[in-house]
Amino acid sequence: WNRVGEYRRPKILFLADRNILIDDPKDKDFIHFGDARHKISSADPSQARDMYFGIYQALTTANEDVFRQYTPDFFDLIVIDECHRGSARDSSNWRKVLDYFAPAVHFGMTATPLRDESRDSYEYFGNPVYTYSLRQGIEDGFLAPYRVHRVITTADAAGWRPSKDELDRFGREIPDEEYQT
Repeated sequence: WNRVGEYRRPKILFLADRNILIDDPKDKDFIHFGDARHKISSADPSQARDMYFGIYQALTTANEDVFRQYTPDFFDLIVIDECHRGSARDSSNWRKVLDYFAPAVHFGMTATPLRDESRDSYEYFGNPVYTYSLRQGIEDGFLAPYRVHRVITTADAAGWRPSKDELDRFGREIPDEEYQT
C-alpha cells in the first residue's frame, strides 16, 4: 500500500471492459461506501474519492488517455474483473493502463483464465490465490447440476449433398459432393 500519512485511505480502482461489470458492483456491492465511490469518465476525472470504477474504453479514448490525468502511483490497488479478456495480452490497449499504474497491486479476477500464444493470464497475474470450482458451485447450490446430451442431426450422421445447381447464400454454386462433419 502507498500509505503516506497515518490516516490516508487507500485508493482503489475497479476495472473491467463493460459498463455492467462496473455499474453492478458500484451500485450494489459497494453501495455502503456512499460518496467515496466514483465512476471515471473523461468529463469528470475526480481525484477526491477512495473507490474508483472504470472501463478500459473510457480510460483509453481515441482522443486522449483519461487515465493519465491520475499519477502512476495514485491507486494502491487495481481490481481487474474478467482479467482474461484484454489485460492478459501484452499488446492490448488495456495493458497500457495497467503498465501505467505499475506501482499499484494488480488483482485479477476471472472464471476462465487463459493461456495461449497471444495472452496468458497466469504469466501476468501469477497462479490463482483462490479457486472456486464448478463442482463446488453446484454443491453449494449456486449453480445448477447439468447433464450433457449429445445430439446428432441427420446431416451429421448421414452427410449432406447439395441439389443439382444449388447456390450458397452468396450466389455461388456449391460443388456436387457429400459433406460431413
